[in-house]
Amino acid sequence: MPDAKSEMGVFALLMLIYSFASVLATGSLGSFAIWRQDLERAGKSTLYWLSLALGLTTSGILVLLCFPITAWLAIPAWRFGLMAMAISCIPLSWSGVATSILRKHHRFGTVLAVEIFRNASLIFISCSFLFAGFGVWGLILGVVIANLVAASSATLAEGGPSFEFSSAIAKDAFTYCKGLAGFNCVNYWSRNLDNLLVGKFYGDSVLGSYSIAYRMMVLPIRLAGTVFGGLLLPYLAPIQDDHIVLRKKLLQVVQATGLLIIPLMTLFWLERKHIIDWYLQPGWEDTIKILGILVPVGMSQLLISPLGICYQLSGRTTRLFWVGIFNSSVVAIGFVVGLLGDLHWFVVVYSVVNIILLYPTVHFSFSCVGGRFSEWLRSVLPFAAIPLCCYLIDYSFMHDQNMLTDMFASVILVACVSLLTTALWLKAPMRFILNQLMPYSKSRIA
Repeated sequence: MPDAKSEMGVFALLMLIYSFASVLATGSLGSFAIWRQDLERAGKSTLYWLSLALGLTTSGILVLLCFPITAWLAIPAWRFGLMAMAISCIPLSWSGVATSILRKHHRFGTVLAVEIFRNASLIFISCSFLFAGFGVWGLILGVVIANLVAASSATLAEGGPSFEFSSAIAKDAFTYCKGLAGFNCVNYWSRNLDNLLVGKFYGDSVLGSYSIAYRMMVLPIRLAGTVFGGLLLPYLAPIQDDHIVLRKKLLQVVQATGLLIIPLMTLFWLERKHIIDWYLQPGWEDTIKILGILVPVGMSQLLISPLGICYQLSGRTTRLFWVGIFNSSVVAIGFVVGLLGDLHWFVVVYSVVNIILLYPTVHFSFSCVGGRFSEWLRSVLPFAAIPLCCYLIDYSFMHDQNMLTDMFASVILVACVSLLTTALWLKAPMRFILNQLMPYSKSRIA
């Protein structure tokens, strides 16, 4: 039987390269499609053909580089697996434009259906092949087929392109997307260089432990990005020139995101040992220790990530690129320092770097719409009470219980602390959430 940690490490390395290719393949054309208010039929078709060209180019380059990349990563046996994932960048790029146009027209139910089809196919295919004994190949095939499903369903829903092409739209798209795409590339490696370095210098097995912890940490952030990220730009773009209203609504979304996700992350943080032992079976102690450090970092990133929309709404994507360069340089220095010790030291340094970058990340983004760091800090500071109070109570009184009893007690604890925190400081975001859930509420962020 192959070692589970090594297999997870191999797939993490493959996903590392594939995900970067995905950033290049999409090229931020979807954001341009939403941002541009006067996009007609010729403009939509132009973006489709640009996405196809980007997908083909990215896929072709990665296919040619599969052999040297897998050799350098010391996983040469998986060059054809990476090649298959590279080819799937073509439908991924195409579906990015299609789903963005759907969001632009507020067809969020259709977008949700596309995402459900994609994720259902990913889970079904991956699990089926894994149970059949295909190992990493099962995960690879799940990614490939899921991209095909997303592209076909989104195109059927949106209608697809005509044979028109506008050079003026293409030029405007390049002007808008170059800074954003550059930032996305730089930001990708600032967030994922750690996986590359851990895999290269610590080995596949250690990367398996680390990648599982990291993916679990970012899962709530990606969930929030899926729910709110796709809604923010099309809803806020019409008021992009009214910075006062824009800041108010954006901070409402930040608080609502925190109110929905922070309690769940807190519960996971408290019960990480039981959850990992149940999900992966005993033997993943390194992952449990890493999660103890990474989950609080994830909470702070959750409350920062919506502010990235400010660069797009203000059209200052070039500034976004240079901020990305600065942040990535600091992160890279931190990773070099982290490599001087073991994996635990590496994770500690990563966390310290994130604390250092907290102020500049918020300041440079929020100031694009006239906001200040203190304004953001006042809106998110109450969320610190939830994990802090829960940890102190759990550490002081809740010990030596079996799994079910401990998890039940933690659920009650997190619920009580969250409700108390909401009653004291977070009534406004709670009203905001309830308004959005009302069956007859208007389809807008208000």
